[in-house]
Amino acid sequence: MSQDWKRALLGLGVGCFLTVWILWPTLQSLTQVWRSNQAYQFAWLVVPLIAYMLGWHDRLGTLLIRPQPDLSGVALASIAAVAWIASDLMNIDAGRQLSFILAIQGVCMAALGWGAYWRLSPTLLLMFFMVPSGDFLQPILRQLTVNIIELFATAVGLPHQVEGFQIAIGESEYIVLNECAGLPYFLLATFLGYVFGLMLYRSIYKILALALFGAFIGILSNALRVCAIVWFDCVQGSQ
Repeated sequence: MSQDWKRALLGLGVGCFLTVWILWPTLQSLTQVWRSNQAYQFAWLVVPLIAYMLGWHDRLGTLLIRPQPDLSGVALASIAAVAWIASDLMNIDAGRQLSFILAIQGVCMAALGWGAYWRLSPTLLLMFFMVPSGDFLQPILRQLTVNIIELFATAVGLPHQVEGFQIAIGESEYIVLNECAGLPYFLLATFLGYVFGLMLYRSIYKILALALFGAFIGILSNALRVCAIVWFDCVQGSQ
């Protein structure tokens, strides 16, 4: 390992330690979500995967990069600090958690330098999967589930009526709850698609394309699940 990398890793370690120390309650809130919510349990794999990708899977490519620490990350860390303070004043957990990850990204950018950070950014961006995103995604996926059930009922010729998140199909009535939105399937499939993209490609566009394909698989899995429930009820005359 070159002296440049040793200095960069030292700065990275000190910067991450100070960030974690100062924002420790935010990290605790993150891990609490990972422990209690099935949709985010994969987040425990993020840091080990980043270490594996940079330290083993693409170790030679990583060592060929020459870190040149600069002040480019200071602006990002400052933005993260302001965003954290604003989120704390408004008591928004997701804002504090996202600001924490942005601060870590700022530390990485400052310790590595903009050029090195940019080349490693596809892997480092995995950290954003650690942030709970259900408040934003769940309403969208829930409405999508309603649309999928309505489309399925129309396609197979089942009489139906939709009012908001309530669906009447024949003699059966359904309510699409948050648990029906398929958030765990969507997040896990997107995460796995992104990870496999990192292992297979260097182009960020191909990596993102595989992540989007994973997201599609997650949505499709939930669609098959809810449509199978409706179809089973229609065939068996059950609810």
